This record gives sequence, C-alpha cells and structure tokens, in this order.
Amino acid sequence: ENSRDHLRHARCRSQMRKVIYLIEQPLDERNYDRFGIQSWIARGWVAEVWDLTALAYPLVWRDFLDSGHKLSAFAGYFPIASQGQLVSRISTLNEPACIIDLTGQNRHSLWVKARLARLGAIRVTCVAGSIPSLGGDGAPSVVRTLRNIFSRKLFDELAYRLAAPFIRPALVVVAGENSVPANRRGMTILRAHNLDYDIYMRLKRTPAASSGRYAVFLDQNICFHPEYIYNSVPPYTRPERYFPALRNGLRTISAAVEVPFKIAAHPRLPRQEQFA
Repeated sequence: ENSRDHLRHARCRSQMRKVIYLIEQPLDERNYDRFGIQSWIARGWVAEVWDLTALAYPLVWRDFLDSGHKLSAFAGYFPIASQGQLVSRISTLNEPACIIDLTGQNRHSLWVKARLARLGAIRVTCVAGSIPSLGGDGAPSVVRTLRNIFSRKLFDELAYRLAAPFIRPALVVVAGENSVPANRRGMTILRAHNLDYDIYMRLKRTPAASSGRYAVFLDQNICFHPEYIYNSVPPYTRPERYFPALRNGLRTISAAVEVPFKIAAHPRLPRQEQFA
C-alpha cells in the first residue's frame, strides 16, 4: 500500500506546477519573504496563499489591521472570511497541487485539508523545532492536568483526532532531531533549516548599520503578541507598566556598563507602540 501511495505521489509531483499555502496568520511582507513564496514563482510555479485567518481567528485578523500592519498582497493571495469563499477557492482546482500546510487543528483548517486530500493534493507540513518542549518534573498534578484539559478547544482536539488518519502528510520538512515525527509511516522526511535562517544569512552579509560598541535588547512583543489571541490568554503585562519599566531598566544597565543600547523591535510590534 505504501508503495502505491509513493508511486501516486511521484506521478502527481511530475505533473504539478501549482503550490498552495494554507496559513492562519495574515500575509505581511515578512511572511511572504520567509515562506519562500517568490522562490516558487521564480521557478515557474503558480503560487497561491489561502489565508484562513479571518475565518478561523477573526480577532487576530482585526488586530492585525487595527495595528497598522499591511498585507503583502500579490496576484495569488486570497484572504478567506467565510465558508462560501473557501468552497469557491476549492472549486477552482482543476489540477494536482502541492499544499504547504502552515495551519493548526481548528475545524476550518481540518475541513479544507480533508477536502484537498480527497482531490489528490500532496500535503507538506513544516516542523521547524524552534520552540523547545519543556522537560517534565514527574507526573503532572491533578490541578495541572485539569487546567490543560479545559484550556484546550475540546471540539478542535476531538475533530483533529478523527480527521488525522485521513490527512496524513506525504512530506514533512523538519529542522532538528526533535522535529522528526515519532510515527513516520507513509511520510517522506526532508531535513531543512528554520524558516528565518535565510533572513539571518542575508542580514549577516549586510554591512553593519552603525559602528562602535553597543548592546542590543531583543524585544519579544510582550504586550501585543498575537499568540495571546490565538491561545485565548491575557497578556503578561500592560504597556503602561511594561514600557516605562523597560526604559528605566535599560538606562540603568547602559549607565552601569557604559555602553549604549539599541532595541531590535519585534516584527509584530504595532507601529504606534514603537520604542522612542
């Protein structure tokens, strides 16, 4: 059975000239760059991005637009805000396609992945391994277990467990040993680097913007990160507390070590909240 699947996938790949990205975060210029979309286009592929953010996470979509960020719209970009628009997009497929799946486990993404699988699409998933898993310190407590259960979206979790056997990826792109799936049956593993590594290499070749000794503070967007909305949790702190404390702390450290500070702002930081 696995041999037949690989043969079918090989035939499809030989015919394919279309790649479709499924995403759940708005396509800004940074994501257009780090997802490698232009590389597909430069090689003669038809590239499309189906952005499910407005459908699956409307608060994230609204926050992105309200924060002053701009979409990196191109001819193949399709923001999808309703199930009808999603059905309409699927109806345009008249040839095999390669699906780069950057979505999660919510019911909207599971539905479209199942539909595309039935149409013969070859699904590719990416496991960057950029977020380390925390080691346990013994068996979890009852309180912690209950908190974990009720903090999840139970419907999405159950839907994923039911749908998983029917939407198994044909290719998994991994970065690091911990990213390799435990169950590899029917999958091809491609070892690659993290999404941001190409950007890092480009910056490394760029001449330094300033000379002399200085320290850098790497901002993590503590007050406004969209992950708070994705995970339905409140921010760790408020801007009226965080930014004054940060400025005072950096000034104190700068005076003590006699080195000026530069702040590398997080790319998701809203423009109106940029550091002065």
